[in-house]
Amino acid sequence: MFGMVRCSCAVAGFGLAGVLLASCSHLPPLSTAPADVSLESDVNMGDVSGIEAPYPGFVRGVVVARIAEVGRRGGLFCGFVLQSAHYASDGVPGTCDGIFVGTYTNRAVATRDGWIDPQVGDELILRGKPTFFNGRPALSNPFVIRVVRHHEDLDESVPTFDADPPADAVAATNYWAARHAMRCRIAAGATVQGAHFGDPDVPNASITLLRPDHPIASRPASYARRVFRDAHPLDDIPERRFDNGNGFRIGLADGGVKAIADDPQATFPPVRTFDRLQEDLVGVVLWTGDGYSVHPTTVPVFVPGPPPDKNGPPPVHHTRAQLRLASVNLEALFDFRDDPFDAKDFHRPTAAGIPDGTGRLKNYAPASDAAYRRRLQGLAAQIVHDLESPDVLMVQEAEDQDIGYMHNGALRVDPVNNRDGRLDVLQELAAEIVRAGGHLYLSAADRAGADERGIICAFLYRQDRLRLTDIPEGHPVLSGAIKTPFATETLAYGFAPSNPRALNGVRALGVGMVMARAVQVACFERVVGTDLAFPVGQKLYLLANHFKSVPNAHVANRIEQAHLTAAIASAVMQTEPGAWVVAGGDLNTFPRPDEPIPDQPGDQLGALYTAGLANLYDTELARHPESAYSYVYQGQAQTLDQLFVSTNLLVHLKDVRSLHINSDYSPDPRTPNRRASDHDPRVAVFLGE
Repeated sequence: MFGMVRCSCAVAGFGLAGVLLASCSHLPPLSTAPADVSLESDVNMGDVSGIEAPYPGFVRGVVVARIAEVGRRGGLFCGFVLQSAHYASDGVPGTCDGIFVGTYTNRAVATRDGWIDPQVGDELILRGKPTFFNGRPALSNPFVIRVVRHHEDLDESVPTFDADPPADAVAATNYWAARHAMRCRIAAGATVQGAHFGDPDVPNASITLLRPDHPIASRPASYARRVFRDAHPLDDIPERRFDNGNGFRIGLADGGVKAIADDPQATFPPVRTFDRLQEDLVGVVLWTGDGYSVHPTTVPVFVPGPPPDKNGPPPVHHTRAQLRLASVNLEALFDFRDDPFDAKDFHRPTAAGIPDGTGRLKNYAPASDAAYRRRLQGLAAQIVHDLESPDVLMVQEAEDQDIGYMHNGALRVDPVNNRDGRLDVLQELAAEIVRAGGHLYLSAADRAGADERGIICAFLYRQDRLRLTDIPEGHPVLSGAIKTPFATETLAYGFAPSNPRALNGVRALGVGMVMARAVQVACFERVVGTDLAFPVGQKLYLLANHFKSVPNAHVANRIEQAHLTAAIASAVMQTEPGAWVVAGGDLNTFPRPDEPIPDQPGDQLGALYTAGLANLYDTELARHPESAYSYVYQGQAQTLDQLFVSTNLLVHLKDVRSLHINSDYSPDPRTPNRRASDHDPRVAVFLGE
């Protein structure tokens, strides 16, 4: 499924009309027909013996599937899969017996007499031009020489193979490469491991499955029947520090479903992790995106499994005296307003009225204001009912825009830059929380800490429970000059003291700043008179982070980011030994001992551990291993979102959980408070006395 190479021909020989496609970098042209065969003459049936035919320029096979895929501009790109009938197959192991034939925006194919629309079950002789289509080897500009027969019984002429890839990722890639463009059967009872449903611009969906007879699927505990990344006690090889790829995963893509409906918006039905296939599913194997997937030729039907949100439910809120802290990535929470002070903020329609797709990718504008409101409502419902109204939230991926102010529960826009010092999207989220029956939250952030796209880390806190502290003179990170043990200079974005404050550093190993999105540092204390069980004047420092993405790339940069965060925490702990410190957020790499690059182990978060901070993931893993993850990528449960705490706060920890209300769900209008983000929030509860 999820490949280690760019296409099948680099892994296994792909016989195409006698031409061996041995390299992605060099694709020989299809030869012309031999002298005794012309487009005007009939072709002797014995001359063309299947996909690996002896005459370069001609292939013969049965249409086994129609495929349609969506491009960046929303267009539907069409094609079909041609596979040798079993009596014409070359019988050579390690070479596939099928090929994808791309027809682009046209379903029809040229013939000597005009055009035909090849149907599933037609056996054809055709010629075409070798090319790559969406990264896969294919034939383009097809020309049908002859329709040999119609209405072939596929199960008789082109029988399926049973999907059973090996565990090793490289071996699994070879397995699928040898079966590229061939019919495949996935057994009923296969379990959903994760799903991705694209976005409005490119509505392509994928689902990852686990065979019903795999040992993981037979575990006694239902929530342990899923694929975890190494290193995790529930991984297939739990003692490994490096990911083995879990090659036994089976990916589904929706190209066949779109072709059936002839609709770019058609896709799979909503699914959740742990749902199961109701009956056997047949499809064709194709290189799709960055790996191999099976495109079903019918719409799959799933039987509901145990609900993911019951896997590690939130800590019980025993008393109001407990401090409840959460971290959540809001997944590009942008509004639908244009910020006149940010040239990159909004996409504008072209002359034809079509949204500029390039602009949307730069700024993550939602599809509509209604879509934005639905996001707010879903997030608010989660904060109130699932997270149980935390005292404070560290959030990532909020928009930095501030051109409005709240009036009677609604945002009014002037517009004036830095209108009231609070982020518009978080003010509107706070208003939605109140409408959902929750408490009033205030937002706080240093807007200077946003990245070039306008993405920023920030805080939401309950003003009835917490307040931002006054800044003492000479504070090492919140007052004038910044003093931390970071290897190079630690920088603030302004000279005036502020709480919160965005801090960054000069890169020692590269050009520019350490952080694209600066660390946001805030200091809180309890509101006098509240029943929070920690002393009046107790300081709580939060360091909200969003490290650079992709765990197996930008490693040196992320190591520096961890060092800078650790230096800020150390400065606080050295100046105020009694202060409680929390550093975390979306760190975009894995906790110890997981190493994403086997030949370059980097211990990317090592500086945080060395600074004396404890990763609450370790506590969660020991207590609730089946629930210890925050993100699902291609069906692998993994942890990117983490909370590190000072040891003097760790002793007050009552519980920590990841709430699986997002990453295990696909978008579904019937459950608007699920999949409000692609990350799961992490909630920690402390009792101060």
